[in-house]
Order: sequence, then C-alpha cells, then structure tokens
Amino acid sequence: MLRSLVVASNRLPFVISLDEEGNPIRTNSAGGLVTALAPLVIETEGFWVGWAGNEFTKDMQLPSSNDPTAIAHKIKASQIIPIFYTQDIYKCFYNGMCNASLWPLIHSLPTIAVFKSEHWNAYLEVNEKFATSAFEAVKKFKDLNDKNNLVWVHDYHLMVMPMMLKNLIDEANITCKIAFFLHTPFPSWDIFRLNPWANEMLLGLLGCDLIAFHTNTYAQNFIECCYHILGSRIDKTEMLVEYGNKTIIIRALPLGIPYDWFEQKAKVSPKPFNFKETVILGVDRLDYTKGIIHRARGYERFLEKYPECREKVVISNYFKSELNIINF
Repeated sequence: MLRSLVVASNRLPFVISLDEEGNPIRTNSAGGLVTALAPLVIETEGFWVGWAGNEFTKDMQLPSSNDPTAIAHKIKASQIIPIFYTQDIYKCFYNGMCNASLWPLIHSLPTIAVFKSEHWNAYLEVNEKFATSAFEAVKKFKDLNDKNNLVWVHDYHLMVMPMMLKNLIDEANITCKIAFFLHTPFPSWDIFRLNPWANEMLLGLLGCDLIAFHTNTYAQNFIECCYHILGSRIDKTEMLVEYGNKTIIIRALPLGIPYDWFEQKAKVSPKPFNFKETVILGVDRLDYTKGIIHRARGYERFLEKYPECREKVVISNYFKSELNIINF
C-alpha cells in the first residue's frame, strides 16, 4: 500500500489563469492522466509536481478549486508543487524537444523529427527542475525509510528525470521507489537510435525501479533498445533490464479509468440531443498522428459501400490546433 506519493507530469491537473482582476484561478484540465491520477493523489494525500501555465508566476499564491465537479477539486494547494521556467526555455523544451523531436520519433515518424542541441539543453534543464522539486516533495514524507514511498513520473516530457532524481535520493540516503509510465507508443530500437541523445534518454529512464507502457509491444521495444543501444543485459521473457547492480522491471500496464466517477457523471449528465441522424463525433488535436485524414476517407468509403446511409449517418469533428508547433 502506498504511504507517500509524488506524481510528476509536464502539466498540473489544472491550468492557472488570471481573472479580470488579475487574480489566479484554476481552469480544469481534461485527459486520461488527470482522470486516472487525481483520485490517487487525493487518497494518499500526496503531491503533484508540474507546470501551471504561462500566466502563473512565483509571486502568486496557488488558488483553491472553486468547481466541486472537477475531478481534481479535492487536491489542496499545499499538495501542488509548481514548476516555473522562461518562455524561451518553454519554447525549446515543449515546442522543440518534446513536440518537434520526440513526438514524431516515438510515433515512428523519424523523417518529421527535428533535433537541435538548444532544444536538448532546455529539455535537460526542465527535467532537472522537476527532479529537484520532486526531491523536495519526497523530503516531506512522514517516514523517509518507508519502502512504499513512491515518485511516479509520467510521459515523454520527463524521460531523463528519473536518474537525476535517483541520484538525489541516494545521496540523501532516503528510501523511495521511482516508477515511470509512458502514455504514448515506444518505437523499435532502429528508429529510437536515430535520436542523437538516445543513450542519455535510456539511461535517464533506467533510474527507475519500474517502467510501464500501454502494450507489450512497446515494452519489448524498450527492452530491445536497452540491449542494442546500451548493451544492457536483458530478459525478454521476465521483462527485465540490468543496469549496473540494479534490475529494472519493465511491464505492460495499460491505463484504466475511475469507473465510479464516470458512472456518477453519467447519471447526472443532461439528456442527449434528439438527432434524426446517427452522429459520429470526433474530438482531436489537429495532429498528424490522429488519423484524421484516414477517418475522413473511411467515412467516404462507408457511404460508397452503404449508400442507404447517406444523410442518415453524419460525421462531426472538432479539432484543436497547437498553433506554436509548425507540424501540427
């Protein structure tokens, strides 16, 4: 059972914006990560480390939630550890390394990926900030020798953070496990090796005790990367990677949902519109990995094959564009 927990993710479970009077307010974040992890942070009275948005500055006080329906409503301001960095660092880290380099690479689209040293340097700087902040949270644990203490790092934004954090924890002689979950695919080793900093990123992840992926294929791809790129000893059957005198557990642990919360929301949600047509609804970021063109072509083929469904089955798509990322 978890005694103390720190969650680290690129963004907090909410964005902090300013109201008309310039006061900080919470704006709810959507997505699977928040939906899955917020109840766990609440239950364990843990901490959440992440970026709060461009408008929130160090001189501001963290606001409490004023929306009781938000899944992160019960996360107190005292449980939040915000990360701050400049606009230039943000552009190089998020728009650059995360989305221009890693995003296409981990989706096996290396010809789109752009690698620049300034982006990598910003990535290292941000990951170090996260590691330092997570370490400060760990020091607040009630029992620093409890073997159930855990820092849970999330997603491709923070792939070198685990080893940075492990070094801080080891130097302080604190007992704390580190886990990592990747919310995206992980490519085969012959694609990942095209990353100029593949070695550093793999070594960063091997600071963990457990590394988890959505599927067994992604997990095996990571194990193969450690073997072919780092020369690590591996066990593909037991899904283990050795680094130094440590054995790291690799697993496929697909993300679930808080069923009770969704069940309750379904009971109080408004009744759907009474459409005459059957509506196929899509809500996506305008992103080359989302299969938007394929969806449109599939709908076209569907109508060609079943002409009786014309004007009876319609498709509606809502797209959000990341304006700061050229490829999106």
